[in-house]
Amino acid sequence: MDETITANPVSALRIPNPKRREVEGLDLAAWWRASEDLSPIRRDLHRAMLLTGARRSSILQVRHADVDFDKGILIFNHMKTGGRMLFPMGTWLSGMIRDRLAEDEPLNNPWLWPSPLSSCGHVTEPREDGPDLPSPHEYRHHARTLFIASGVPYAESALLLGQRLPGASGGYVHAEHLVEHLRPHAQALEDKVLAGRHPALAIVEPEEARDAA
Repeated sequence: MDETITANPVSALRIPNPKRREVEGLDLAAWWRASEDLSPIRRDLHRAMLLTGARRSSILQVRHADVDFDKGILIFNHMKTGGRMLFPMGTWLSGMIRDRLAEDEPLNNPWLWPSPLSSCGHVTEPREDGPDLPSPHEYRHHARTLFIASGVPYAESALLLGQRLPGASGGYVHAEHLVEHLRPHAQALEDKVLAGRHPALAIVEPEEARDAA
C-alpha cells in the first residue's frame, strides 16, 4: 500500500447515468392503419422494422441478394456487433418481401428499399410524422416488448435483435448456428403483430388469423 496516497483518487469521478428513453405503448391496430397510408415501399419497410426489430443501419442496407427464400432468411450485413446476422423470416414477412421484390423488379435496383431520390439508391430516412408510426429505434423497443408478450425467452429475443448475450459465456453463443431454433420465436412475434392489427382476430389461432386477414 502506498501511504503517500491519502484519499481515493477516483472518488470525484461520476459515471453518467443515461436517461431512460420513454416509449409509448404501441396500438397495433392504429399502427397498421397508419402504415397503410404510406407509399408501398415505406409501408413495407415500417412493417419489416417491427417484425424484425432490426437496427436502422441494418434494415436499410439490405440488398436483393441478402434475401434467401430457400432458407427463409433475411441477411443483415451491417451489424453494430460486427459480422452478419441471419434473421429467420416469418411466413407473412417472407411473402411480403417476395411481393416487394416482384413489384420492384422493373426498377433494376439492387436495394430492398429503393429510393430514386437518394444518392445511394435506397431509403435513408425511414422516420415518418405522426404519433402512430414509431422511429426506427422505437421499433426495437416495441419488438422486444412484443417478444416478451409472445412468450419468447430473453436469450432468444436478444439474439433475434442482434444483441450479444451477457456474461463470459455469451461470447460462445453463435446466433448464425441457431437459425432454425430461433425461427418459431420470430414467428411468435409475427403472429402477435398480425393478430393485433385486427383485434377481433386475436381470439383465434395464429394460422387462422393469417388466413382470415
